[in-house]
Formats: sequence, C-alpha cells, structure tokens
Amino acid sequence: MKSIVKDMLLACLKTPLIVETKFDKNFLKKDVPMSKLVSHQKWQKHLYEIGNKPEMKILEIGSREVTGRSSARSNFSDAKYVGFDYYPGNNVDVVGDAHKLASYFEPNEKFDIIYSSACFEHFAMPWIVSTEISKLLKVGGFVFVETHFSFSSHERPWHFFSSVTWP
Repeated sequence: MKSIVKDMLLACLKTPLIVETKFDKNFLKKDVPMSKLVSHQKWQKHLYEIGNKPEMKILEIGSREVTGRSSARSNFSDAKYVGFDYYPGNNVDVVGDAHKLASYFEPNEKFDIIYSSACFEHFAMPWIVSTEISKLLKVGGFVFVETHFSFSSHERPWHFFSSVTWP
C-alpha cells in the first residue's frame, strides 16, 4: 500500500512540469525555438555531463538536503564536489553565510562550476552573493542559478524575494 501511495505522490509531483511545459509553448513566439540543450527538466543532467570530470571543481550553494535526497555528490563522482549551506546537514561540506562565500575558501581556490537551485530567494542581498560567486569562479567557468521568482513564502524567516503571497 505504501508503494502505491508513494508512486501516486511522485506522479502528482511531475504533473505540473508536464502541464507547465505544454502550456508555456502556447505563449512563446514560434520563431524563437525552445532550447534542446537545457530546460527546467534537464538542467541537472546538463551540469553533470559537463562537470563530472576528474579535473573539474564544483561548488553547490544551498546543498543541504531539504526536500529530498541529493544525487549531486554521486553524479559528480569524478569531479571534486563541495556542498555549501547556511546550516549543517546531509550533503554539506562547508557551513557559512553565502554573503561572505569567498571567505570560507583559500584565497586562490577557484571552481569550474558554481550552481544554486532554489536558494537565491533566501538571500537577504542576492547581489552580494553574486559578487562572492564571481570571486570563486575560474575564468571561463560556469554559473547556474535556478530560483523561484514567484512562489509562496517558505523556509521562514529566511525568505526575502517572492512575488506571490498567501494569506
């Protein structure tokens, strides 16, 4: 019974992504093609493909397992993966404030890929975090930031930027 309920819940979680993708296509200009390389559903796979190499150093900002088990460390198994978060927990190597990100690493330490998923709305000053990221990024490196620009408040009191509020 538990596995049936779990399968149903997982299917329900995927439904909005399918509906969103089909719905969005109705509002996009026909002469602007959708990316075949990266999309909301494929960004993690893309980062794993370009970053899972022995010479690569990867930094994930907001790496703590909050909504489920992270597969980042295993998918970056050939690279040097570092998980950074404000709170200690599973998948966190360095604990600190992202507004002072560079201060937690050696002065010359640089990363090939720095990425963050669903965290920037929790930074009091995301522009400062962006500046800190630039201090740690190798020349020619990649930055990927995915965040909710419109989502109900969550992880209070550390939720600062959102255009949707619920009573």
